[in-house]
Amino acid sequence: MGKIATSISQQIAKLEERGMILDLSHDKIKDVLLDIGYYRLGFYWQSFGKESLDSDRNHNFKENTKFSTILDLYYMYVDLRHLLIKSINRIEINFRTKLIYYCSNKYKETPTWFVHPKVVSKTFINQFDGYYNFDLKKK
Repeated sequence: MGKIATSISQQIAKLEERGMILDLSHDKIKDVLLDIGYYRLGFYWQSFGKESLDSDRNHNFKENTKFSTILDLYYMYVDLRHLLIKSINRIEINFRTKLIYYCSNKYKETPTWFVHPKVVSKTFINQFDGYYNFDLKKK
């Protein structure tokens, strides 16, 4: 069975009881918990626990654990993820563009080179429709 829902005020009280320093205004913490969520932030404050989760059933925080530190850690991760996604997207587009350009020019007489047995394996060709989750025969 899942856990019983708690109000934002109860969540804030629980963080304080467990030893977190609430160094932002009550309204700001409330906004953050409503925006990001207690559960999601929990992944970032997990490493600030006093003991391993098995030995500290109350999940108390290490001394001087601040809410603002957890929030900074969360936003650092968000920024890092955005930087990586931007770079990964550029790499993917670059790779696909070059693949299509070079193969299309190398196999000019075979415009459907991506499903031609002289270019790709028969296993791929036989499963081609399955890669795109549609069946032309049903249409």
